[in-house]
Amino acid sequence: CVQVTGAAPASIAEKNCRGNSAMHHIKPTVENSNGTQKLGRGFSPGEIKQAGITKQKAWQLGLPVDERRRSVHEENVKNIKAHAKPKS
Repeated sequence: CVQVTGAAPASIAEKNCRGNSAMHHIKPTVENSNGTQKLGRGFSPGEIKQAGITKQKAWQLGLPVDERRRSVHEENVKNIKAHAKPKS
């Protein structure tokens, strides 16, 4: 976060620090009924399980979870693994 001094530091600082408390910008890709891909609402429980993490851990990492989804896309599993691995 950036330290801001001036007339309205609180509002500017809040705008700059939103990324820490909000959901991450990682979104899954899902397939429409016509075959095109779009950004989904959240990762399916199956994708999270295949990535080797629990739903609770996914929420702690800020990954969105969509309980309604049943499909498993390998690309999404790779994205979860890349996001969940510890940064050294």
